[in-house]
Amino acid sequence: MPVRFHEAPTVDKPSRRASAEAQKEYRRLQKLKNLSTQSLAWVRELRTQLDALGAAARLLLLIVDGSFCNRTFFKAALERVELLARARKDARLCLPAPPGSRRRYAAEIFTPEQVRQDEARPWQLAKVFYGGLRREIRHRGARSALEARRRAPSLAPHRGRASLLPPLPSGPSQLSPARLPADH
Repeated sequence: MPVRFHEAPTVDKPSRRASAEAQKEYRRLQKLKNLSTQSLAWVRELRTQLDALGAAARLLLLIVDGSFCNRTFFKAALERVELLARARKDARLCLPAPPGSRRRYAAEIFTPEQVRQDEARPWQLAKVFYGGLRREIRHRGARSALEARRRAPSLAPHRGRASLLPPLPSGPSQLSPARLPADH
């Protein structure tokens, strides 16, 4: 269920004739006031409010779209907050390096699309609440994964679980309440 909606305005772009200093300030503010940083501040505020209301032992699960599947969110230290984000099918992922290795990442790099097409991994069933009903959906192998990074290798690796869901049909199904006759 949505908790709240906040307006997250973007920074006004200076005109072409603006000074170099104004352009530089615009780029600085773009990094400080983008959607991810504003949302991250809101998440921290929400976690603080939940703690004050006596829910310190409860886990906060954020379900977000792919625009939040980024370095800003995965790099942030959020205690008792789990992030469930839709990743692009071409996102480069890998497993952690084996114990005792000097590497951060394992040599094998994979994408969600490769996992979807991998017949060696069986589909598993799980019951979830989706589209107003409790449904059984298929998914493939949840496992610890890291975002494979080409740039900024000094950053800490971003740990997460990679679980692939097949494309879900969109639109009302034949059994949905929207399809029932009015006299039902």
